Amino acid sequence: MIKTNLNFKELLLLCLFATLIFITYVSESLKPTENLMVTFFDVGQGDSILFQTPKNIKILVDGGPDNKVSNHLGKQLAFLDDEIDVVVATHDDADHIFGLIKVLEKYNVKVLFTSLPHSNNSLMRELAKIAEQKNTKIVHIQNQSILKTEDGVQVNFLFPAANMDTIEDGNSASVVTQIIFGESKILLTGDLGINGENYLVNIYGDSLKSNILKLGHHGSDTSSGPIFLQAVHPQVAIVSAGKNNKFGHPHQSVLDLLNNFKIPYLETAKVGNITLISNGTEIWRE
Repeated sequence: MIKTNLNFKELLLLCLFATLIFITYVSESLKPTENLMVTFFDVGQGDSILFQTPKNIKILVDGGPDNKVSNHLGKQLAFLDDEIDVVVATHDDADHIFGLIKVLEKYNVKVLFTSLPHSNNSLMRELAKIAEQKNTKIVHIQNQSILKTEDGVQVNFLFPAANMDTIEDGNSASVVTQIIFGESKILLTGDLGINGENYLVNIYGDSLKSNILKLGHHGSDTSSGPIFLQAVHPQVAIVSAGKNNKFGHPHQSVLDLLNNFKIPYLETAKVGNITLISNGTEIWRE
C-alpha cells in the first residue's frame, strides 16, 4: 500500500491541477492553424488521404484495404475529435473503401460522396447502409461540382460528369478531386485510367496543373499517361502502394516518365505517412 502525507484538500487541488493540464492540452490541440494540411496515409496497397483545413474541417478521401486508417486517424486527429466533415469514396474497389466502413461506424461523418449510386459491390452497399443508419448525407457525383469551406478551401469535383452506373470497370468511375487553397492545388484521381486522364486534359486543359498529384492506380502503367503528366506537371507526385506488392506498383515505366518530366516523387511504401502543408502560397513537408 502506498502511503501519502497529502490531505484531502491537497489531493483535491492536485486533481484540479491535473484536470487543468488536460483541458489546456485538449484546447491547444484543437486550435486551428492558418494552414491546410494533407496526409497521405501509409495503408499498404491502397489509398487514404486526409485533409485538415485551417478551421479543422476534415476531408477524408478513401480508406484503404483494411482498418489501418482508423489507427492513423486516432493518432492524427485531436483528442476526443470524433467528427469528419466529408468522406469521399472514389470508387468501389476494396483497397479504397474497406477501411471507410469502420470510419463511418466510429466517427460522426456529415457527408459521404461517391460516384456509384447503384453499385452491386457488397462493401459499397454496407457503406451506404451504415451512412443511412448514422444519418450521414450521401451525395452521388454525377456532374462537375464545387464544395467550398468557410476557411477558404475549395474542393472541385472534376469527374464523373455523368451517371456511371452502367460502367463495368469501377476504376473508370473514380471520383477526381482537385483541392485548392490559395495558390496551392492538390489533384487526386483515384484509379482513373489513361483514357479518363486524357478526357480530363481535353475538358480542363491548363487548369489541371497542380502542385501535388496522387498518382492514379498506385503508380500502375494503366494510369499516369504522358499527356496527363505533362498537363498537371506537379512539384511532387505521391505513390500510395504497398511494399513489395504483388502488382509491381509503381511500375518502372511510370517512374521513368516522372524522371523524364523531372517530377520528384514520394512513396508511402518507403517513407510511411506523407504530410504536406500549405499556407496558400508555399508547400512544405512536415
